Amino acid sequence: VKTFGKCVELTTTEMKELGLVASFKKVCDWNADFRSDQVFSHPPRLLKTPPKPPHLQLLDHFPCLRDMFTEFALTHKGIWTCNTIRTEVVSRMLPECKRQSELKECFND
Repeated sequence: VKTFGKCVELTTTEMKELGLVASFKKVCDWNADFRSDQVFSHPPRLLKTPPKPPHLQLLDHFPCLRDMFTEFALTHKGIWTCNTIRTEVVSRMLPECKRQSELKECFND
């Protein structure tokens, strides 16, 4: 099979023969899901793309940090330094995490 489209057409045809029904778009969506989850190896042209960094779980526990960092980023456009980011994290973000964890009674053991 020379093209992705032909591969998808062949897949949908073979699925119909097995009594399964999936649209062209559905098979394309499956491919995207499998590739993003790295279930199957990527074609060589996609190997040049670096893998996604692991999900930062801190934002799952403290969603307010996303808003705080976005606000900081928009307020300090073009004047970011390691020191300004460190100061923001130490003076505002970490204390807010501590406050929220105390309110939710997290980590009190």
